[in-house]
Amino acid sequence: MKEENLSSLSFNELTDSLDEVIDSLFIDDDDKKEERKEEKKANKIEIETEIWELLPKDKVTAKVKCFLKSEETEVEVDVSFKIDSIDGNKITLSSPSFVFVWKCLEKGKDILLLSKDGNYLLKGKVEEINLRKETLVVSLYGEAIRYPRQLFRVEVNPKEPIYIVMKIENKPVVAVVKDINEEACSFVYTPLPLLPGDVFGAVLRFPDGKKIAIPNAEVLTVRRINDGLRLYVIKIKVNEAERAYLRKFLIERQREILRKLREL
Repeated sequence: MKEENLSSLSFNELTDSLDEVIDSLFIDDDDKKEERKEEKKANKIEIETEIWELLPKDKVTAKVKCFLKSEETEVEVDVSFKIDSIDGNKITLSSPSFVFVWKCLEKGKDILLLSKDGNYLLKGKVEEINLRKETLVVSLYGEAIRYPRQLFRVEVNPKEPIYIVMKIENKPVVAVVKDINEEACSFVYTPLPLLPGDVFGAVLRFPDGKKIAIPNAEVLTVRRINDGLRLYVIKIKVNEAERAYLRKFLIERQREILRKLREL
């Protein structure tokens, strides 16, 4: 999508009238512009122990990426593994909670392991897979990553998109939501005049026609990706009724993802 060519978008499937939605849900803020907050700096993690010492003793939760061919998209799944042994930074895992995960793993693939206190993710690379013994050897590398659990989001089916309609500097911008939870969502777009801490108006448009207005959406992070695009993570503040709708949507989407993964 290009911000300067919004007329080429199929707004009929988004709203009866985009102008009416924007005019009715956004308040003119020409005289109420907030000053940009300084970009938040990532907290530097200082860990005195060895990385592997952060792991639980018996079972560990791994975050594994699986490709859904039917949706042509990659989803992240939490899988519980039994820890068979820890030899320095080499970890042997077995007995995954989901058997289909073996179809998502291959030698050299990255995997993330959750620390025993749930506050960090440990980066690992698949070194060996033994399907006969149902074991997996992972080699840890790099530093632990602070895990913002409140920002864990579920990937949206790109064939049944959620649109986010925003008003940025009095200009309408429409993007497709990448992933979402009850508190935040993300989308990929060309560079926008947004920095962490900025607040703006937005509307989420779901596949079933449901619209959720977010008058005070806040930018949490902005990350540069390839091809000159940016990944924006937005905090969404909604009332309890809207949160209940989001919760129901997320549960149904998670069930859909697991069903499709079992069919791999």
